[in-house]
Amino acid sequence: MKFSPIDILSAEECDRIHSATMDILRKIGVHIGSPEARAVLAEAGASVLPGERVSIPEPVVLKAVERAPSTIILTGLDPQKSVEIGGKTVNFMSGAGILDVLDLDGAIRASTLDDLVQFTRLCDALEYLDLNHGLLDPRDAQGPGLYPLAASRIIPNSSKPTALVIDTARDVEAIAEMAAVALGSTQAVRERPFFTIHDSNTRPPLYLDDKNYEVILAACKRGYPTGLTSWPMPGLSAPVTIAGALAQKYAEFFTGLVLAQTINPGNPFIFPVEIGGAEMRRGNVVTASPEIALAGMAGAQMARYYGLPSVAVTATDAKIPDAQAGAEKAFLLTA
Repeated sequence: MKFSPIDILSAEECDRIHSATMDILRKIGVHIGSPEARAVLAEAGASVLPGERVSIPEPVVLKAVERAPSTIILTGLDPQKSVEIGGKTVNFMSGAGILDVLDLDGAIRASTLDDLVQFTRLCDALEYLDLNHGLLDPRDAQGPGLYPLAASRIIPNSSKPTALVIDTARDVEAIAEMAAVALGSTQAVRERPFFTIHDSNTRPPLYLDDKNYEVILAACKRGYPTGLTSWPMPGLSAPVTIAGALAQKYAEFFTGLVLAQTINPGNPFIFPVEIGGAEMRRGNVVTASPEIALAGMAGAQMARYYGLPSVAVTATDAKIPDAQAGAEKAFLLTA
């Protein structure tokens, strides 16, 4: 679906968020847990500082932005169900990470791998869902190996492009083997990727650990569309202002982008737009506040500012699928 963007930031405000992001990268730097990742960033033109911090100058970031593709084509196992991510195209994807299931009789129970199969088939049949996701993290499969096991249920049951969740580089390697079986060869997966691996999460504020680098390395070596996700919480793990939290988030993201474009220039890399939220009295997580909607709109505009494909999350703070859930989802989707 094509759309007319809603811009809530002026050109000057976009420039200010960009400048703040570059200042963070240059003056403060990002803590990089992996010695190998620090070496890759130094190769790209960054400076390694005391305390495992890395300072990245603006020209290095802009070179990585220039190398990264502005759109990504995912074909799906059914080539007729391809999607284009980026530009002015909007695609819709199912949710992810659900632990429990609300049955039709009103009972809430722990999710299972069989539920994941059934929900994957349902999402595959829904006309207005363009991409599939690991809708459930089944409780009967929790522990090491959860995500490859989930992928083994998702891939055979989804003809649409898919976003696959991972935890470690070993998960990427396991998914690579499954993908090669699905398409017939490793080269076929590289030539027509049908999935993304973009859910490697940083540790705000300004910390990338070994797993972040290893996932980026494993994905980029294979040419898979990937990314780096960060969920800064304004007032807790990020500045309390929306613009400040976004600037910190993008400092972490651009560190991952520089790594990816140094490892494999031109590797698709997905820009994550929004921030987290917190109820400041008790510190509880909030996912659907007005501030999050504003941050999502501003973040999507910043993705267009850089010309990068982006992903956004539409969540709800409701505990059941009720009127609150519908209102919050509708509001965030409209934003």
